[in-house]
Amino acid sequence: MLYIFLISIIFISCSKKENEPEDFLKVNELMEKAEQINEDFKSAEDKFEARKAAGDTLAIEWMKLYELIPDVDGFTRSEPKGMMFSMENLAYSNATATFQKDNLEIEVSLYDYNQVVSLFAAATAWKNVGFNVEDENGYQKVSQLKEITDSWIFEEWRKNNKRATVTISLNDRFFLQVSANDQPGTEFVKSIAMKVINKGKSIFNK
Repeated sequence: MLYIFLISIIFISCSKKENEPEDFLKVNELMEKAEQINEDFKSAEDKFEARKAAGDTLAIEWMKLYELIPDVDGFTRSEPKGMMFSMENLAYSNATATFQKDNLEIEVSLYDYNQVVSLFAAATAWKNVGFNVEDENGYQKVSQLKEITDSWIFEEWRKNNKRATVTISLNDRFFLQVSANDQPGTEFVKSIAMKVINKGKSIFNK
């Protein structure tokens, strides 16, 4: 849990503006974040225990995850990529689809962290920070995703290379990331992410 907490501190520090005082990271604020992290981790553990009691103990096969990623109009889809990792009582899976059109490239990755709650919590610690930053370099923002239970979206756009990325925490189990180059903002990659979510809504809402 300390590792997860440190990640959140880094996110908070990155969101600090230059003209803000050095005591931006106040002790009481850090304690509030730590409490939220612990609560979220406990919630994720409770959901896993409920799935375990119902016999849902394995991560979804990676090809089934891959099938949740729809085609992107006008783009050529690459060969499927993915993996299934398991070791004793630990297991997770991921699938990645890449799409090309001229100089444009889109990458969509979907993970199922069913049996590795701690790894999921570390990968999604940003959802506990809840910051919005916009400056001459681009923007970063975190907001709640209402379409799926207990879900959050982290949007990032970099002005220097026009790279857009959305990272989505889905119901304390699934992790979705969509990125693309040469974008004016995150709207396009966000729309692709929503297509994945709509296609797998019945699975993500379990």
